[in-house]
Amino acid sequence: MLYVLRMTLLAYDRRRLLHRSRRAAAAGAIVVSDRYPSETAGTSDSSCFDQAALDACRSPVKRWLMRLERRLYAALPRPGLVLRLEAPVETTIRRDAERSKPEGPDAAAVLRRWDLETRAEFAGSSVIRLRTDAPIEETLRTAVRAVWKHL
Repeated sequence: MLYVLRMTLLAYDRRRLLHRSRRAAAAGAIVVSDRYPSETAGTSDSSCFDQAALDACRSPVKRWLMRLERRLYAALPRPGLVLRLEAPVETTIRRDAERSKPEGPDAAAVLRRWDLETRAEFAGSSVIRLRTDAPIEETLRTAVRAVWKHL
């Protein structure tokens, strides 16, 4: 119950932030976000509850909160442009192994995250796919050119 409540409150927070960002964009600001909820339930930063989760839930209160969380995400404004950074899974695992982090590399965790990220969909938004297995300078130049072309 606490998890479902926490996810619903997080959806409210994201809705408030993204509506504020949309107002700023309507006033002429360029808003940049490093992550944005997609329409795909279960992916990073998106609704946590798909239809299977709703069907499996036996608590009416939890189901009500789960539906509310889904409605909040479904009503979020769509981003105007998504830069979708993509790298082959092998590159992603290699990069994780090269990082210095206390818990060390975790290829299984990288695979789970990679799967979640590659399933995210952004219908109604312009999506530019950028390969990130090139040197960072080249990826950055490609991203800047793509953004300027879109504007």
